[in-house]
Amino acid sequence: QQPRDDGAAHAHAQDPRLVQICHDHRLGILQMPCPEIQALGFSRKRAPGRSIRDALNDGACVDRCQRLTQDIAARIDAYLDQGYTLVAVLGGNPQSPGCAVHQGSGGLDERSGLLMRQLECELRRRGHAPRFLSVRDHDPELHRIDLAALESLLART
Repeated sequence: QQPRDDGAAHAHAQDPRLVQICHDHRLGILQMPCPEIQALGFSRKRAPGRSIRDALNDGACVDRCQRLTQDIAARIDAYLDQGYTLVAVLGGNPQSPGCAVHQGSGGLDERSGLLMRQLECELRRRGHAPRFLSVRDHDPELHRIDLAALESLLART
């Protein structure tokens, strides 16, 4: 089974092209948990007529996502303490309530997903200046563009 909502992506839970690019550049992947599943359950249970975005931005879900970001940031810190480098945080599709990445003038803007915005704040609070990139796998052409941009970034790193 896939952890994605139907129609959210043309690639299922694992993106083989993304994994291959990381493998080719000897880059490790630290997968983050899905904030929607963590906060709302696998079926993303919510009141009838309520969007996932609205449900995720509710008090208890916001708190759950904050705990997730602290856990993710602690895992990143553990790797950084061992000499690893944080190359980028990869986010999801533009409409993802938890993982969308939209760049603003000073970082992620309000259209970005809740988890990504909270993670950016937590990493900055810990003294990191992370690069956030979108992997828009809901559209094959945008997906190709994003993977090419990632590969270009890795070639320069």
